[in-house]
Amino acid sequence: MTGTAGIRSVTEHCVIAPRKGCAPERPDLPMCGHGLGAAVGAKMVSMQSSPAIVSVTPPLLKQCLEFDHVAVGGSAERQEELSSAGQDGRMRVATLDGVAVGFSIVAPWFFDVPFLALLYVAPNMRGRHIGSRLLEEFEQAHPSKVFTSTNLSNAPMQGLLRRRQWSPCGMLHGLDEGDPEVFFVHLI
Repeated sequence: MTGTAGIRSVTEHCVIAPRKGCAPERPDLPMCGHGLGAAVGAKMVSMQSSPAIVSVTPPLLKQCLEFDHVAVGGSAERQEELSSAGQDGRMRVATLDGVAVGFSIVAPWFFDVPFLALLYVAPNMRGRHIGSRLLEEFEQAHPSKVFTSTNLSNAPMQGLLRRRQWSPCGMLHGLDEGDPEVFFVHLI
């Protein structure tokens, strides 16, 4: 164990229950995230507290850009989208112990109605209610009718939306070949 209660080292954790992506022989790599704690970037975060949802800061934006697989893959468009949303005040960040573990972005262009354009949780932090907490914060910040969308293939996001009482309200074909976009509404 490390000096912080509730956080295991990569080696100790992954030896107990190795899974794809674990690297017990490489303690410098992030944990897979299926234990009590997980690394995001080079920082360890505790899983004992609920994530705080905060306004983005330059250091938090940098952390988000480091775990967003599209931005990491070199998409200048995605990097600009996150940077622009941060500068415009449309981006919120979920943090654990001050470390970014997820984010949400509100679109300014959806028929003058709040639209959650992007909800992203660091891959090794999924399944820990971080997405639910980001969605809850979005709902509370916009006490009216709100919308979002996700690909038909994104079952985890659809499940999250349904658990939070969002209803499907339409489908758009042609954005992603063979994977329609499903729109959801939440009436508050």
